[in-house]
Amino acid sequence: MKKIVSLLIMLILGANMLFALSPSELRNLAQNIKTKEDLSRFFELADESVKGAGNLKDASALLDTILQNIEYKDCLAFFKKIAASSDNKDVADYVNFLIGRLYFENGDILKANEYFAKSSRPERDYYAAQELYNKGKYEDALTKLKQIQDVPDEYYKKVEMLKGLCYSGMKQYAEALDIFSKLYLDQDYAEYHSFVLSHIIQIYADLGDREKELSTAAEFLKQYPNSFEAPKIKAKYENVVILQIAALSSEAGAQRLKASLNSDFKYDVTIEKAVKDGRAFFRVRMGPLPANESDTIIRQIKDKYNTKARVVKD
Repeated sequence: MKKIVSLLIMLILGANMLFALSPSELRNLAQNIKTKEDLSRFFELADESVKGAGNLKDASALLDTILQNIEYKDCLAFFKKIAASSDNKDVADYVNFLIGRLYFENGDILKANEYFAKSSRPERDYYAAQELYNKGKYEDALTKLKQIQDVPDEYYKKVEMLKGLCYSGMKQYAEALDIFSKLYLDQDYAEYHSFVLSHIIQIYADLGDREKELSTAAEFLKQYPNSFEAPKIKAKYENVVILQIAALSSEAGAQRLKASLNSDFKYDVTIEKAVKDGRAFFRVRMGPLPANESDTIIRQIKDKYNTKARVVKD
């Protein structure tokens, strides 16, 4: 296979590039690079293909293919060469944006901003908003995101998700839930559904809505057991239970019990207000905690607090 790929590259180069490769053809060649010589020949072919592209759309498709299939340092060096030598201002503009993206995604924010400044692409503002979000400047990030227009679909999806994260960071949970719920129902966002649902779970947890938190976590584990986010969700919600410690008529008494439990156990303790027959009471609950530890904890609570804890399903 290696000899066939190398021969194909040589034949195409030898034909003085009478045609440019398509993104899929370029991807196939990238996936079969084995040596430095193969890489060098690949970049010669990629350079000619980008130069031979009929318009920015075709050129950007080729450049995106290179970005997705070539290692960071090699890709960066090639893009810098294209940016410096291209006679097409639109291509150079897009390449400068890609260089900024590469630097940003590899943690070099100063260099990223240097190249973003050389580009007029609206997608660069997404990374500016991402930087603000990473610094905890949620309101500033949201303002920047709301100004972004006319970006490719890939970035529109990222913009909407980052808006949801900004609202969550600002504790504006209704707005965050509205965005994430719409994204979760939109099949155009299917590749991001596990990410979105994991954040919906966290919002319900922050709101203290244990029933929706656990039911959403159960849905996640059923739908996305092999997703990137799954290990974290499984660790917290798979084979776990909630214990009801007591139901007290006094909120002050519930708060005192919570404080004592927090000092004795490592698991979350919550207070839930409920009403029955017109009378308010306060449930003190602990968890989620591993199911295989529940019997031991129930015995410890009975011995110290003289109350019978029990596993609850909601």
